[in-house]
Amino acid sequence: MKKSEEVNLTNQIELIHAYLKKHKDLDSFFQGIDDLSLISIQDLSFEKDIEFFHELSFILSVILSIISKPHLNNKREEIIARSGEVSSVSEEDFQKTLKDTSIWKEKERGVLTPEYLYYHNYEDDIKIYENIFIVHLINEISLIIDHYSSLYVSLLNVASVNSNKLIMDGSYQIKAMDAANLVSRRISQIKDTYFYKEVSRAKNKPKVFYPTNILLKDRLYNICFKFYKKMYQYEEKEELNSQLFTYYFTLIIKVLHEQQYKVDKKMKISLYQDKELIIPNQMIFDSDDTLITLDSDISNKSFKFTYKDKLDGLSSSHLLIINDDPTFSNVTTPSVEDDIFTVEYLSLWHLGKIKKGNIELVNETLMSEKEMVESFINSHHFIVMASEKVYSSYCPSCKNKNLIEYNGYYHCPDCGSIFKFLKGKQDETSNLIVFAKLENYGRK
Repeated sequence: MKKSEEVNLTNQIELIHAYLKKHKDLDSFFQGIDDLSLISIQDLSFEKDIEFFHELSFILSVILSIISKPHLNNKREEIIARSGEVSSVSEEDFQKTLKDTSIWKEKERGVLTPEYLYYHNYEDDIKIYENIFIVHLINEISLIIDHYSSLYVSLLNVASVNSNKLIMDGSYQIKAMDAANLVSRRISQIKDTYFYKEVSRAKNKPKVFYPTNILLKDRLYNICFKFYKKMYQYEEKEELNSQLFTYYFTLIIKVLHEQQYKVDKKMKISLYQDKELIIPNQMIFDSDDTLITLDSDISNKSFKFTYKDKLDGLSSSHLLIINDDPTFSNVTTPSVEDDIFTVEYLSLWHLGKIKKGNIELVNETLMSEKEMVESFINSHHFIVMASEKVYSSYCPSCKNKNLIEYNGYYHCPDCGSIFKFLKGKQDETSNLIVFAKLENYGRK
């Protein structure tokens, strides 16, 4: 998660805690949730990114100044060379040459002359600790820009028959992409210099850098070192994930309230303990035809949604894991219990689902955090009118005829969709399909 997003997230958590002081139990928290105005953490992200890219651009300008006149280490190396190749020698070198008879030879009339001479060669070495640090900083900035660019591409709109508008020039998203591309081009320019190529060949590069006289006292090197330290002043990852978990818990409550669910009155649950929000292990939300049991796992930062239809008593469970990795590129998929129908991930920018052992992005374009929560909740109790006669044989998602019925649900092994037919009050066919898993949801 980016630094600007971390700051924004902390601000939202403070708002949630202020609201919690007046709504300390689950029912009160749920009923008054409309009074809590949370902003989308995404909203200011692009604007803050542009400011950050301007800062990166300045740092790269400083690095270019360093490259034009870097600090060097003057190396003194003793060499034996042919006398004709040496223009001058020091007194020390001459005395050493006189003492080594093996490098002298006899000429005419018994005259001895040195065939070789000792001398010291002085060479500037660019691969010093401080320059290795500068190259390390260049590489770190390059990785950051690659990360930003990958995220931006994952959020681009694509042409669709259902949408006639793509992202337009002048938007903060376009401006952020332009600023990132400018930084990327400047990095390519720096990586093409002799300085970068030569220093990159240095061996035994440290992974952590500490201040030296040059890094503290040389103005240009010091600017880079201060930026480097600031760049890694992030919050503890565990605390960050806990805050994101709290933020999404609150959005889940908001969405369920908007969808006319009610808190089970039998559950008298306090959310307030030691001036902190304590998310209950289990909550039950009720609508006219559906019960949702919401189990939370604080340690794994996950919510298990279990949907149960009141008419037929059938239920399906779905795991939602909150993660700060925006596109889940470094996430390892977990092993889950057999009763879990689907496993999905939610970050600030993407909703992802596990498919064939990999995490596939559900929203291929920009969706707000609240929209992603709504998409998840709705997708596992998505109802459409349909003929039981037809769709008990053909998958309503991909039309293949390989359906497997198990415990009242139809499973499609071809596309992975899972659905059932909702019965009427007299156990009659209602011609309503309820999807517990619809593979093509979230697409635009």
